[in-house]
Amino acid sequence: MQHDIETARHGGIHSCAVLTGYNTLEQLRTAQPDLIVEHLGELLEILNQNELHLKPPQRLFEETHPPVVTVGALIFDDAGQVLMLRTHKWSNLWGIPGGKVKWGEPSVDALRREVKEETNLDVTDIEFVLVQDCIHSKEFYRDAHFVLLNYTAQAPGRQTVQLNDEAREFRWVDFDEARAMAINTPTRKLLEAVSVSGKKLAHVQNQHC
Repeated sequence: MQHDIETARHGGIHSCAVLTGYNTLEQLRTAQPDLIVEHLGELLEILNQNELHLKPPQRLFEETHPPVVTVGALIFDDAGQVLMLRTHKWSNLWGIPGGKVKWGEPSVDALRREVKEETNLDVTDIEFVLVQDCIHSKEFYRDAHFVLLNYTAQAPGRQTVQLNDEAREFRWVDFDEARAMAINTPTRKLLEAVSVSGKKLAHVQNQHC
């Protein structure tokens, strides 16, 4: 927690903040820990990579952390509403489900897998919208370079959303309501692109004519 980090700093001890605690990302950053991780498994991975050092030299960090390719989708239900998730990883801002592409995995297959893991939804009518570079985003809990492959998709029928431990809550909302929410920057750009193209919106509207 925040006071633990401050105590460690005053005592000359390295500290690591974990997002599974009570403090928000903003509070943890204010306390200035040496490292912020999502969970203890990530801390173990970092220590193993860096020969038990919390923060490697910048050159080593860049060499061992190439850009990460991820997929994400703006998911529509049969009523034309979109699914929004809120996660601590993105400063408690709202966004869309998605995640990393595994080695050898086609991006659309990765999207189906990530959506299923995070929401338990089976999606269809997957359409590519745009690709984004997300570099050094202050909204994300750690420094990163993501290449974001963004799609739209449909969640047909009466499926039930079941979140895993990556998101805190979800909402089905109208498209304009989603744009008015406190959303992360990549999600806002995706919503704007979908709004301009109008393809998925027109598709959903035609289903109910």
